[in-house]
Amino acid sequence: MSSLRARRCATKLGGGAALWDIDQDANHKYDAVLVGIQSQTGSDRFYYKVAFNLDSKGKAASWSGNFYSPSINTNQAGGGADIADIDGNG
Repeated sequence: MSSLRARRCATKLGGGAALWDIDQDANHKYDAVLVGIQSQTGSDRFYYKVAFNLDSKGKAASWSGNFYSPSINTNQAGGGADIADIDGNG
């Protein structure tokens, strides 16, 4: 493996964010889902966490814990985020 390819494989690029009022709080403040790639020995995995009730400067009132995907491959670029009400329960 060339040194250039080794450098590219060692660098994880990209992440994503999506905004919505997930917790439907009384003040209707946006919450953010943040997604990234956790670089590990061997296969990597995606992770996400939620920032609840963002103020006008983007500071969260509280944070969820981290959630992790199953292992994915070792060469990753990009991790998107989206929010949807899949089961229609609001």
